[in-house]
Amino acid sequence: MVALALAWQGLSARPGDADSAIVFGNTVDSSGAPSRRLAARLDAALGLYEARRVRYVLVSGGVGKEGFDEAEVMARWLRARGVPDSALIVDSRGLDTRATCANARRLLAARHASSVDVVTQWFHVPRAVLAARRAGLDVRGAAWPRFCEPRDAYSFARELVAYPVYALKP
Repeated sequence: MVALALAWQGLSARPGDADSAIVFGNTVDSSGAPSRRLAARLDAALGLYEARRVRYVLVSGGVGKEGFDEAEVMARWLRARGVPDSALIVDSRGLDTRATCANARRLLAARHASSVDVVTQWFHVPRAVLAARRAGLDVRGAAWPRFCEPRDAYSFARELVAYPVYALKP
């Protein structure tokens, strides 16, 4: 039942109009380019920005095992597609979902902004929304790329454990 509820929440999520999209980090290829999964997230956020659904795109992540700062890689990808620096917010200290949301609250408050759309894979949407709300962000919706890969089965199974842990932890 929990699996069905989480899948439904993620798959039925739609973006709203918000101050910012928060793009949660993910793997960077050994070449320094976003992985296909991460590029798909960025493309979803770019769509929100281009449609003027958000004013800012906040990219968040840390330095992965590949040695690249995920947030900087994401910002570079978005700049190359026309997103100006004035619309980008880079959080290189977003080491996990909770940290990303706490950092986003602080970074957005500095711009007098607080409403967000979370941008991540469908299976991560419920936990990202929960973490954002607990951080004091006004969640308007979520966007997820229509991208699937075999590792999504593992990732969804991980969320079946991670979501209840987040839900029970204040």
